[in-house]
Amino acid sequence: MTSRGLSGADPLCAEALEVFCEMLGAIALLIPRLAFWSAIGLFVIMLGAVHAHLTHDEASHLPVVVVALVLLAFVAYVRRGQALFLS
Repeated sequence: MTSRGLSGADPLCAEALEVFCEMLGAIALLIPRLAFWSAIGLFVIMLGAVHAHLTHDEASHLPVVVVALVLLAFVAYVRRGQALFLS
């Protein structure tokens, strides 16, 4: 029997879903009309990474995550005028 998290989901399935969402987000960053929403979604995922690193005493990994957050915020700011459903 495998260990399950608080949500009861299989950890391998949850990790596969996370990787799938990150890959879709990365591809969507290349499409100008979707780049704003993709950057927002990836920003939220990276906020979860910040939380995970802080709760697991892995502060040495935080600079990489913070740089990614800043870059995603920049992409969202630059692409907000071309965003689907915002213009």
